[in-house]
Amino acid sequence: MISAPIVSVVMPTKNSERYIKEAINSILNQTFSDFEFIIVDDQSTDHTVSIIKSYSDSRIRFFSGSNMGISAALNQGIKCSIGKYIARMDADDISLPTRFEAQVEFLEENPQVGVCGTKVSPISDQAFYDSSWGGWIKTTPKVIDLLGPVVFCHPTVFLRRSIVDKYGLYYNEDLHSAEDQELWYRAIRVTDFYNVDQKLLLYRIHKSNATKKNSNEGEIVLAQLKLDLLDWLGIEKIDYSHLDQEALVHNLFDKVEESHYQELFQQLKSSRWIKIGKKLGFMKHILF
Repeated sequence: MISAPIVSVVMPTKNSERYIKEAINSILNQTFSDFEFIIVDDQSTDHTVSIIKSYSDSRIRFFSGSNMGISAALNQGIKCSIGKYIARMDADDISLPTRFEAQVEFLEENPQVGVCGTKVSPISDQAFYDSSWGGWIKTTPKVIDLLGPVVFCHPTVFLRRSIVDKYGLYYNEDLHSAEDQELWYRAIRVTDFYNVDQKLLLYRIHKSNATKKNSNEGEIVLAQLKLDLLDWLGIEKIDYSHLDQEALVHNLFDKVEESHYQELFQQLKSSRWIKIGKKLGFMKHILF
C-alpha cells in the first residue's frame, strides 16, 4: 500500500502557457520531495494542457475543470488531495527550492498553526512593477491585522488538512475576487496564522492579476468582510447603510485602516468578550 504524501500541492491553471514551465519546474525541484502535485486546468484554450502533459513526473496528477472559476478549481484540487498539508501554488509564480522544507518543518513543530505562508519577492517584466510589494506581510498575523492589509500572499500558503476537514475551510465558489481573503476571515476564528520569515516565493506581478486584485468587486467584498468581522468581535458597527457601494469601500477603508484603526485596536483589547474568551483558553489565535 502506497503511503499518503506529506504535502499536496494544488495549482489551478487557465491559459497559463507563458509562465507555467517555470512554475512546474520550481515545484519539482523542491528540496522536500514527499509531495503530490495536483494541477486543475479550467478549460485553457492555449498550450497550457500540452505543456503540463509533457511532464512524466509521477507526482503530477492532472485534472480538467469545466470553466468553473478559480475557487471551484481550488476546491476540486483540495478534495482530490490526500496529503497532511495542502500547499497553494499559482501557475505564474516561482517557489524557491527550500520553500516546502521550511514550511513543513515549521508546521510539524507548531501544531497550533493551521495556515502558514511565507514572505515573498515580487518579480515583473512590466513598467508598473512596484519593488516594495509584499512588504506588509507580518510574521504572526492576528485578527486585528485582517482590518488592514492582506495577511498572506495567497500562493505561499500551506493549509493543515485536519483544520480544513474539521471546519470545512473550502473556498467560497460564489466569489470571483478576494476568495482567499474570505477564507482567512473564517480561518482566523479557529486556528493560528504564521508567515515563515523568509522570502520563499517569487510573486509575479502583471496586468491580469493586478487588475483582479484591485477590482471594485474585490474591494466591496473586503469591505463587507471587515464589517462582518467587527460584528463577530462584538465591536459597535459603523452605520454605512446610507452609502452606495463605492462610498462604502472608501469610507470603510478610511475609517478602519487610517484614523479609526488604533481606536478599534483599543476596543478589541478591552472587549469583555475577548477577555473572557482568552481566559477560558479558546481565543489564543486572537492574541494581539
